[in-house]
Amino acid sequence: IWGDGTISEGANPPAHFYRNASYTNELHYNLKLVAKSANGCTADSTIRIIVHPKVEADFEISTLSGCAPLNVSFMDKSKGAVEEESGWYIREGSENEFSFVDHDVLQYTFENTSSAAKTYEVMYVARNRGGCADSVVKEVVVQPAVVADFSAAPQNTYSGQKATFSNDALIPGV
Repeated sequence: IWGDGTISEGANPPAHFYRNASYTNELHYNLKLVAKSANGCTADSTIRIIVHPKVEADFEISTLSGCAPLNVSFMDKSKGAVEEESGWYIREGSENEFSFVDHDVLQYTFENTSSAAKTYEVMYVARNRGGCADSVVKEVVVQPAVVADFSAAPQNTYSGQKATFSNDALIPGV
């Protein structure tokens, strides 16, 4: 007797899957094994099964693309998660592993000093106290930082004198 209204018979009953649709409450089931011998003698044993609430990871992000340095705000929208059990992870698109950032990141500044756009992945792993977890990943595209710089020669001039300007920007083509 599985404790949820279903019954299996036989020496080796199949595995049983318990479901908990709640994001907040544990469900408790009393699982009962009734053994019966060939001569009609019976014995039983009961254990309690706890099914922890489910978790659904989700978050909002203030912007999905922009120029470096790109300051992004995050808002956790997960259901059933506990902040101190959950965590934020970030990786640059070319990296294999995510790096743990913190349990409660609200803002993060993405940098890009290269000459090409970089894609970062932000992952939030939502967990509850029972060990149940879910994760969601969103991408942030960061365009190269632009540094405006120029020079002029001569910098002290008089009326009618030609001044020459030079683009000294750090990003080619800017």
